[in-house]
Amino acid sequence: MSQQFELNSNISVDCVIFGFDGEKLNVLLIEEKDIGQGMLRKRLPGDLILKNESLDDA
Repeated sequence: MSQQFELNSNISVDCVIFGFDGEKLNVLLIEEKDIGQGMLRKRLPGDLILKNESLDDA
């Protein structure tokens, strides 16, 4: 059984995770393949929220 979820395309929740190694500040990024161009792109971890999901729950 598959479930369908309706996304709210106007609101997303992203996470910025900083790290400091004693010399420089780092930011965590994830790599994902851009389906349209077949290239890897880097972005912050996160996603769009569901229509019936609150920002607190996201």
